[in-house]
Amino acid sequence: MLLTHLLKWEFQPERRSDSWLHSMGNAQVELQTLLDDSPSLRPQWDGFVLYAYEQARHLAARETGRSLGDFPSHCPTDPKLLLAPNFLPNKLG
Repeated sequence: MLLTHLLKWEFQPERRSDSWLHSMGNAQVELQTLLDDSPSLRPQWDGFVLYAYEQARHLAARETGRSLGDFPSHCPTDPKLLLAPNFLPNKLG
């Protein structure tokens, strides 16, 4: 969900909302909690993000009505940044 909302945030700026920001923040907390509870998953994080990004592209295309090709084929964000609390886009951005 985090990656889907980030894509929609970037490619559908006219629909940006606080609810997307809250959803992204909640997803970050849930992911961080999962990784804290299961530290053995941390070394696999980059691979999880690569897999999840491909799924997010498909969801974002379907939810926005845009072509899959409109979205970058590779995750444009360093996977480690996705968990940084200050990573979320600002309301004006």
